[in-house]
Amino acid sequence: MINSLKYPSLVAKLKGMKAKNLTKTDIEDLLKQNNLVSVNNILKQKNYHLSGLEDNFDRIKIENELNKILIDDIEKIYKYLSSKDKEKLRIYVSEYEIDILIRILKKIKLSKIEDSEIQNIELWTERIFKELKEITRINTINEFLQYADKTDFKELLEENLKDKNIKDVDLFMLEMKLDILYFENVFKNIKDASSSKLIKDKIELTNIIWIYRMKKFYNMETDEISSNIIKTDKQSTLIQEIIKQNDCENIIEVLKKSKYKNIFKEDEKYFENYAKRYMYRKYKKIFEQGKYNFSTIIAYLNLDEILIENIINIVGGIEYEIDKRLIQEKIII
Repeated sequence: MINSLKYPSLVAKLKGMKAKNLTKTDIEDLLKQNNLVSVNNILKQKNYHLSGLEDNFDRIKIENELNKILIDDIEKIYKYLSSKDKEKLRIYVSEYEIDILIRILKKIKLSKIEDSEIQNIELWTERIFKELKEITRINTINEFLQYADKTDFKELLEENLKDKNIKDVDLFMLEMKLDILYFENVFKNIKDASSSKLIKDKIELTNIIWIYRMKKFYNMETDEISSNIIKTDKQSTLIQEIIKQNDCENIIEVLKKSKYKNIFKEDEKYFENYAKRYMYRKYKKIFEQGKYNFSTIIAYLNLDEILIENIINIVGGIEYEIDKRLIQEKIII
C-alpha cells in the first residue's frame, strides 16, 4: 500500500531536485562548446553540486562527481519511503551493484584496475552497497564469493564461479545472466500498474536487442536464445515472434510492423540509443504526471542517469576531439 503521507512529499521533493538539474537548453549549450574550460564553466554555473569542480577535470573526474549526485539522490529518496518501498528501491538500484561486481571480476582476471575506477566503486560501496565495502582490495575468486554471498546474486555467482579458473570465465555471458536475474527480480517485486508498464517496456526492448545480436553475432539457435532472455509472467507475442525468425532481416520486418517501428529502422548500432530515446519519453511523461507511486521514482532515477550519460558523452567527446555530429548522435534530450 502506498504511504499516503510520504508520497506527495516525495514527489514534491523530486520535482524540486529535478528543477536544479541541467535542462535541455543547458545540454544544447554544452554541445556547442569546443573545449573543457567552457564546459566546466557551464557545469559550475548550472549545477550547484558541481560548483567546486576542478579546472583541470576530465571525463573520469566528472563521472565520479556525477555519480556522487546520483548517490545523494538515492539517499534522499530512501528517507521518504516505507520499509516495503525501501526494499523495492534496494532491488531497483542493484543494477549498479552488478556493475561493481563485474568490474571487480575484471580486476581479478586481468590483475589490474585503474585508481579512478577504485574511487568510483568506493563511492558506491561506502554509501549504498555497504555490504561490498573494501571489495576493491580482494584478488581471488574465493574472496569475491564471500562478498557475493551478501547480495541477491549469490547463487548465480557461486554456480558460475566456484572451483573455476577466472581465466576460463566468460564475463560477458556472466554479466548477461546477472542482468537477466536483475530484471526478473525488479519485475517480480515492483507491481503497481504504472511501474510494471515501464519495467515491461524496458524488458521487452532489452530482449529485442539481445535477440537480434544473438542471431547476428553468435548465430544462436531458438532454444538457446529462449534460455538467454529476460522472463516475465507472460512472454510478449512480439518476443515469441522474433525468436522464431531465421535471420536478422526477418526480425527487422517483424519489428517494422510493431509499436517499435521507429526504433528498429536503421543500422543495428543505433538500436540501443533509439531504445533509450523511446524510454526517455516514457520516463519524462510519467515524471511530469507526478503519480504517487513507485513509477515516479523509476522515472526520476532514469532521467538522472540519462542526464549523467549526456554530460559524460559530451565531456568525453570534447576531450578526445570527436566529431560534433557523432557526439550529438549519443545525446538524448
